[in-house]
Amino acid sequence: MSAEIGGMQLCFLSRIFTRHKSTNPADYGTIFLRWDPNGKEYGPYTFTDLLVRGWSGSPALGRFDEESRWRDYSHFLDILDHLDASTEQIKNLSDNNVNLGSATLNFKGAVILLEKQKQKQEETEHARRALERVAKDQLPATPHIRKKMSSLSISYPDDITRAGAKELIARHQEEQALRKVVANLMSEGIQVPQCLIESRDMGCDLSLCEILEEFVDLIAQLRELGIVERPTMNESLQGLAKTTSAYLEAIDEAESAECDVEDKEIIVGSHHYRLVGVLPKKGIAAIKRSIVERHLAGEWSFDRDIVKLIEQHMPNVRLRGSD
Repeated sequence: MSAEIGGMQLCFLSRIFTRHKSTNPADYGTIFLRWDPNGKEYGPYTFTDLLVRGWSGSPALGRFDEESRWRDYSHFLDILDHLDASTEQIKNLSDNNVNLGSATLNFKGAVILLEKQKQKQEETEHARRALERVAKDQLPATPHIRKKMSSLSISYPDDITRAGAKELIARHQEEQALRKVVANLMSEGIQVPQCLIESRDMGCDLSLCEILEEFVDLIAQLRELGIVERPTMNESLQGLAKTTSAYLEAIDEAESAECDVEDKEIIVGSHHYRLVGVLPKKGIAAIKRSIVERHLAGEWSFDRDIVKLIEQHMPNVRLRGSD
């Protein structure tokens, strides 16, 4: 009985050894992987997965499903380098009318061809759907779309297409949003120049409505910081976008410095400081205001100014060097 069991074990080990030398993909099972040698195992995966999965980092170890032994991931890559194309791969390529030529195709090459064929099919399908959408948009507007335009008091010709109706609705919605944001600015005492409204989207990535919404948000942030001075309402879309961006960049810089201060640890060049004491909220707000104002004036440098601002606005907080 023991001789029979021993023979079965030898047969199993022999089969595994032979399998690891085989070039036939059918001789291999699925694979389990570990990225952390002592961590969780993932799987099962196939050899195709090893080629096409977009892993952010290479696995550390792997094992076949019938084995308990973990091997270095390079072992599976070595096997992969010597595999012939599988019967299934060749059939799939043939079914898709891919000319294989007279050259011998390996497993890797077959995977690449199949992925290219898959991408080509997806692109063809995408183009087909796009053409269908274009054709559909040229059909007469549906009763539902016409009812929606009527409910919005949008005038439209009887022969309007679906594309034309969608454009009118989108334009109406943008006009409504623009009126709302202009009203918000007027409530802040800010007048939007008519020439700016008429210029609309000349040479700018964002729409006028989007830029004005950013401007409204900026005014709210400046008010929260206690900054009375407001940015100038430019008469060009690009100028307004540039001004808004400069203010938001200054606020981002102030908020970044605020995080460092609240962590009670700042790094200035090669020096490390710890802040000892209670951080007054008024002091933090004053530091943020000063950073915004200096940044806008082109006079802000974290390494040069942050220690001075802390000493100026937080006199009861001590700076202790930790380097």
